[in-house]
Amino acid sequence: MTSFRKLAAALVASLLLSIAPAMAQSDYPNKPVRLVIGFAAGGGTDTIARMLAEKMGPILGQQVVVDNRPGAGGLIAAAFVANEKPDGYTLYLSGTSTLIGPVFVPNAGYDPLESFTPIANINRTPLALVANPSFAADDIAGLIEQAKAKPGEIFYATPGVGTTQHLLIEMLESDAGIDMQDAPYQGAAPSIAAVISGEIPLAIISLTAAIEQAKGGKIKILGVTSPERVADFPDVPTIGETVSGYGALPGNFLVAPAGTPAPIVEKLSGAVEKAMEDPALTDFLKKQGLLPAYQNAADLSAELPKETEKWTAAANALPKKAN
Repeated sequence: MTSFRKLAAALVASLLLSIAPAMAQSDYPNKPVRLVIGFAAGGGTDTIARMLAEKMGPILGQQVVVDNRPGAGGLIAAAFVANEKPDGYTLYLSGTSTLIGPVFVPNAGYDPLESFTPIANINRTPLALVANPSFAADDIAGLIEQAKAKPGEIFYATPGVGTTQHLLIEMLESDAGIDMQDAPYQGAAPSIAAVISGEIPLAIISLTAAIEQAKGGKIKILGVTSPERVADFPDVPTIGETVSGYGALPGNFLVAPAGTPAPIVEKLSGAVEKAMEDPALTDFLKKQGLLPAYQNAADLSAELPKETEKWTAAANALPKKAN
């Protein structure tokens, strides 16, 4: 009888253990959800995260709290989230920098694909290649002609080595078969100022900033980096219209630690979708120069490997070029 009781108790314990995860998933969320970002409060990513958190909270029935963990271009936050419990209570507002981080820091503490479960895409960021008005070329074809005539002599400003802006021009150089020189500055604002002043002839900046500066005659727009023309600015050509195959549109997307259960992923992805239907959120993103671009977990999962391969190839080219 004693053995039978022990066996019965073991079976009950095993059954409870097997149904506990399912119960937890069906009850999700029953406490606040943490949304981690890799940048300080007050910046662009922070404002997106706070607006998204504000809209997702009522949909989930729990508060979504933004957790700022700045440092190393987002690598600290990415590594932190990668090592958290995959229970849906720790999320990460990721971006292009997460995909390429391990290229520059091999011991970054995470793998851009294996360490995370994709939840949903949030937005895309159209950028523009601009030039000082005195620059000899007025379009991408003219730029390529100038660069081929003066290999290694044309400089472009970036917010720093390995930034999205830097890699976008590296992609252009590779696809167009040209060679230009990076002039890194301490942030986007100084790099834009350098082009306006004529200190440096070229830079890649946000499309909205480019439009505003171009209206005042301070710069001229050579082309946008997106694969297709931006609907709000249909007269601005894409770089890909001249350089076949070129096109990149960085942005922000939501991920959770690898192994997050499918029902929780589905609930979170659905919450993002509903949040993105709110005009207050989409209008806010547009005012920041961003394109609202919701993708569910399945679509994002299919796209991330391609995006990682594209950005990693550009990042890997940097040290080779420097040598």
